[in-house]
Amino acid sequence: MTRAVHAARTLKRRQGVSEAIINRHYEGLRAGELHAHRCVRCHRVTFPMTGECDECGSFDYEEVTLRPHGVLVSVAHGGAPPPHPRFRRTTPYVYGQVRLDDGVLAEAIIRGVEADPAAVARLGAALPAPVVLDFVESEGLPIMAFRLAEVGTSHAP
Repeated sequence: MTRAVHAARTLKRRQGVSEAIINRHYEGLRAGELHAHRCVRCHRVTFPMTGECDECGSFDYEEVTLRPHGVLVSVAHGGAPPPHPRFRRTTPYVYGQVRLDDGVLAEAIIRGVEADPAAVARLGAALPAPVVLDFVESEGLPIMAFRLAEVGTSHAP
């Protein structure tokens, strides 16, 4: 087999793996789950899932499900149209970094707060704040989001 044929087959296989990973991510969001990969070699958790370990580059991983809650550690608001047309209906939006209870840092849209500077500033002054997984539907696909946890739940003060 020539190098070109081998390279083409490898690329096609990786594209199939990538498509399966993307589909699994969307399925998980719809089910209220966050799927990640744990590297078999170095044990690093990669989220969102990719075809190889972010730390050591290994292609050997196992799928794990992360807990769908954590704390919001930083927040900002966005009003400029996102670069991809699929996300244009989500503007304006609040965006933040969430430290999941599993220790993984995730970035997502934050629901439950108005996307204006004053509201975002108030929320920022109250951080960290407990959040739970949510999603925003856009053109038939879920976009990962978190919403502020309600007082009285197991993830609220």
